Amino acid sequence: MLQGDRVHETTSVTGTGTATLLGAVANKQSFATKYPAPTTDNLPYGMISQDPANPAWEVGYGRFTLAGTTFMRLIVTDSSNGGALVNFLAGTKDIFITIPASNMNYPEINTVTAITDSVVIAVNYAMSVPYKLTNTGKIYNYGILQIT
Repeated sequence: MLQGDRVHETTSVTGTGTATLLGAVANKQSFATKYPAPTTDNLPYGMISQDPANPAWEVGYGRFTLAGTTFMRLIVTDSSNGGALVNFLAGTKDIFITIPASNMNYPEINTVTAITDSVVIAVNYAMSVPYKLTNTGKIYNYGILQIT
């Protein structure tokens, strides 16, 4: 899964279709800056309406295309429309890269027998994840387990 820090643009998309990106928000980077080469990878995104009278939002996966700088909303994991694509009304929306909560896994590791200055844990996992080292309910350590 591709990620990107501080990728944040606006769009005026209406309905449930593809969003035309209007440019980066101040002090953020555009999708085109972060992903200058064509990709067929799905990007995790969030989109929020800026209209306080219509606070619609969605989170999911989509695909950025350089041709016309558009973003196709493909898979919705959560939304203000019960987990389905939101039929956005007219107005400006923020669209940005995020990690959907459904991707946040918190593996519990219960096999540690001794706590020393460092613990090496072998896990087949493709991202950094928060973790807890537990033994009979006591938390010994909490942090980010960096897996490479």
